[in-house]
Amino acid sequence: MTEIISKRLEVNQECTNKSNYKLCYEVPEIDCLINEIKSIDSLPDVKILLVVVDREYVSNNKPEEATLGEATSKEIYLKYNPRLTGYIDYCNVTDWEYAILISNKLWEMRNEYPAYFTYLLGHELGHVIIMSTDKDFHILSCITYDYLGNCNKNIKNYELAFEEACDEFGKYVSELIHSKDKLNDELEKLITSDNVKNFGRLKNLMKLSGTEAIDTNKVKNDLIKFCQPYRDCLITVWKKEKVRSIEYNLNKIVEEVDDFEKLLPKLSN
Repeated sequence: MTEIISKRLEVNQECTNKSNYKLCYEVPEIDCLINEIKSIDSLPDVKILLVVVDREYVSNNKPEEATLGEATSKEIYLKYNPRLTGYIDYCNVTDWEYAILISNKLWEMRNEYPAYFTYLLGHELGHVIIMSTDKDFHILSCITYDYLGNCNKNIKNYELAFEEACDEFGKYVSELIHSKDKLNDELEKLITSDNVKNFGRLKNLMKLSGTEAIDTNKVKNDLIKFCQPYRDCLITVWKKEKVRSIEYNLNKIVEEVDDFEKLLPKLSN
């Protein structure tokens, strides 16, 4: 069975240097929710660290893509994502394989929007399913998400196959624990509110159906097929970014790839 360890990370207000001193403690407020989620059969038998961070967004590179939650794996991201490991290190938990980080903004929405909160937690669990099933596909997903905009600026990342698969799984989790009507009501309310930035994702989510399991092979094949028109461009961008990352010690996940042509194979017509 999936094991989920929950932690809450906060700045210690009594310390003068707030950037260096933090507190980490258990969050029993969501133990019931976690216990319900752990009973889902399609979840992998892994240990997950769930951290509620002390920032409004886990990442906010673009206003329209402000991230309320993010998933990471110990094997990959301890090398390539020090921004997230900084959060995790404070919790002083070493016995974990995957981690899900939830922003303070999402955490504060949990009572008013419980179904949406559950959906986003389920969405990040979907990424854990992909990571634990196919490491190479997870890497392909990450670098496609990060660099596809260099090849086509009109593509919405939330419409990529792996993002929609995680949305469908998150929707299934939320509808199982709450209800379809409850989630839809909250999504409609959020679309007209200022609580989230990515309204396009919410509208797209309402069109999707909840799915109990993620067929990783199908999603991977769908992504590879979708990327064919941009394959040459993507591989060129990835190779340049790998060189730049190594040269400037940026620790980007593109460094993990030895053969981009093999990672994104060319399909025969």
